[in-house]
Amino acid sequence: MTRPPGAVESVEPIDRGSERLAGDPVEGAVERREDILEAIAYAAGRFLRGGSLDDALQDVLARLGQASGASRVVLTERVTRGSRSYMRPRAEWDGQGVRPLILPPGSDGYPYFQRWETELAAGRLVAGRISDFPADEQIPLAADSVGSIVVMPIASGDTWWGHVGYDDARRDRIWSGPETEALRAAAGIIGAAIRQAAAADAIARRNAIIGSVAAAIPLLVATERWITVLPELLSSLQGVMTARSAWAYRFQPDGTARLVSEVVAPGEQTASAFGQVARIDPETVALLAEGRAIQNTTFTGAPDEELAAYEALGMHSWVVVPIVANGKLWGGVGIDSRDDRSWDDGEIVALQVAAAAISATIEREATAERVRQLEKMDAVGRLAGGLAHDFGNLLAVVLGHAELIRDESAEPIRGDAETILDAAARGRDLVRDLLTFSGSRGGDVRATDVAALLGRIVRILRAAVGSSIEIVLRLEPGTPPVLVDPDELEHVLVNLVVNARDAMPSGGRVTISSAVVPATDTPDGHLGQQVVLSVADTGTGIDEATRERIFEPFFSTKPEGVGTGLGLATAYGSVAAWGGSIEVDSELGSGTTFRLLLRAAPPV
Repeated sequence: MTRPPGAVESVEPIDRGSERLAGDPVEGAVERREDILEAIAYAAGRFLRGGSLDDALQDVLARLGQASGASRVVLTERVTRGSRSYMRPRAEWDGQGVRPLILPPGSDGYPYFQRWETELAAGRLVAGRISDFPADEQIPLAADSVGSIVVMPIASGDTWWGHVGYDDARRDRIWSGPETEALRAAAGIIGAAIRQAAAADAIARRNAIIGSVAAAIPLLVATERWITVLPELLSSLQGVMTARSAWAYRFQPDGTARLVSEVVAPGEQTASAFGQVARIDPETVALLAEGRAIQNTTFTGAPDEELAAYEALGMHSWVVVPIVANGKLWGGVGIDSRDDRSWDDGEIVALQVAAAAISATIEREATAERVRQLEKMDAVGRLAGGLAHDFGNLLAVVLGHAELIRDESAEPIRGDAETILDAAARGRDLVRDLLTFSGSRGGDVRATDVAALLGRIVRILRAAVGSSIEIVLRLEPGTPPVLVDPDELEHVLVNLVVNARDAMPSGGRVTISSAVVPATDTPDGHLGQQVVLSVADTGTGIDEATRERIFEPFFSTKPEGVGTGLGLATAYGSVAAWGGSIEVDSELGSGTTFRLLLRAAPPV
């Protein structure tokens, strides 16, 4: 059980130190060195006994204080806030009648004197009589009744962790070489104990994270909507890591990241107060796409604003690991802390386990949704194919007789026949869409140059959307030909651009771009390439409920009588028939992006 603050275990008092300080301050230095070495031996045994590190530190500081003849001994951890370093007391022993140090409420600690920071960071001690110190150091030290002092740096590995300070109220105290050598050895023992405790804490945190993920996995597997379980997983991560907050972002095709879920510790402010969307620096996205964890660096193209937001939130350190689903960067999961710290490998590996669990659930849900969609499309496609054939036969009769009536009749009957022919022609287009959707219509699949096709139809596209909408082509140089039916691809692109126009009644921009990516699941098993042909608009976006049904045949958000609800279903059927796939990313107010993943034609 942890003792009350300031309490120390009962140890035999060391009186020799005070006796040796009664006369000449230098007299007895060698003997005090021996006392300090005895205290170091005690410290080694005390740390080996285990238990609370804070209790052990309290006991060790008491023994060192008595052995060195100090009035006060303070163990201080270094914390940083921006470019400044602060002394945060971790443990303190005070001699009889000595007033304890009082840290101002809400303070990060006492600011380091510039000279101390330079010397201690270099591994050198600061020692002497306060009267010999610079004026800016004398005033605050004198206020704490310090007459002379030894400040000994403590390292944790290659990092300056903090220091242990030995104050003496006597102004004429001179700290001799034998004493400071022994006190340096004491600092080494204390540093080793702190490192050991930090390592044990890191292992415990790693195991706790893995345990929290293991507890959440059954919930992730059992639910059909994994997103509803995510807050519970984040809450567990935040708790076991004593973090300020835990969060997950999803990356969007436009280079932004959207906050998906966030859990904060009691009394903390949410990051969503600064907005749900952040524009991520492309280099950061690239690093995450490589599977790397990123910690304590800015993510956005506006680092000053980002750091100001972190300061307002109380975030002083953070780490994020990528979530990769279906071979693509989906987003990231991260935690942050009010402490200035680095995140060790064990913690990062445990977070990666959490990200992997989320990735697996995303992939499972996406696969199940694709299977449901394919089953639904297949059933409707068979029905649509049968109806289309019968309807096509009827239309052939209507067209034939209407042409005869038109050719053999005078006005106004000829005009009526033309009306019948126009309606029957639209019906014939509908039959074509139905047959394409059902897979019953044969296609002329061949290697097609995307750049040439777009160059040929860009005028048609611009005429279809009007002058208030800009069409931008951003085609990757060297994009290989794709295996498609060019006429059907043209039909698909026109349909997507017209839909984009309808989503931008006040004008906007449609960007058609291409990119080449590796293909790992080509129908013939060959590891070739895919061409991703994207159509992105700056329109109103699509809500989640609509996005889930967007490729269903006869589903439409347009007013009754406008459209057939077959445009996107036909596009889905066409792309699938070519051995590709079609995806959509959209959020309300953030535009929509359709991506056609098409097989690249093999090199000739």
